[in-house]
Amino acid sequence: MEKSQRDLLKCCAVICEGDGVDPRKYKKRDKNSRRKRIHRKNKQLCSQVVQAINLAFAEIDGELVSSLYAKQAIPAPNTSRLLVTIVTNGSNSIEAVQRELARFSGRLRYEISTVIHRKKVPSLAFAIE
Repeated sequence: MEKSQRDLLKCCAVICEGDGVDPRKYKKRDKNSRRKRIHRKNKQLCSQVVQAINLAFAEIDGELVSSLYAKQAIPAPNTSRLLVTIVTNGSNSIEAVQRELARFSGRLRYEISTVIHRKKVPSLAFAIE
């Protein structure tokens, strides 16, 4: 019996497979798993953006824009650009909604800048449901 095994037996009754292994080396993380997680601050930013867009839709005069609703925002690929999912009432064509969103995108970014506290306001991309 080796010295390291005898030292382990002093601490425990039975030596198992994982005993004596450095825990930092035992479970290696996948490098891509960290990128796939959405961090707490990113979630907070996305929810603030959704709230600001919904408030802006309510304030903007126009029948088409006031009938829109922002459902969610996700980083695409990071928080410098956000993909915002927009829900329509179904009576408007997707092309008309895209034109109106493109027309008011500057106003939406301005409204977002008043809510969030960042040096740069994220650019917006829209997905329409």
